[in-house]
Amino acid sequence: MRTRDAIEFLGVWERINNLNFKPIEFDGLRNKAGLYTGLFRCIPINLPR
Repeated sequence: MRTRDAIEFLGVWERINNLNFKPIEFDGLRNKAGLYTGLFRCIPINLPR
């Protein structure tokens, strides 16, 4: 299970079913997986004239 969606699914499942789930620790794992965070980066493009 390496896809971003699988990791996100596991996080949701744990929040629902695991009373001892630590969402702060999971956020670190999710960030390492490269999940979409809702931020966009604008990169300037130099077009030839």
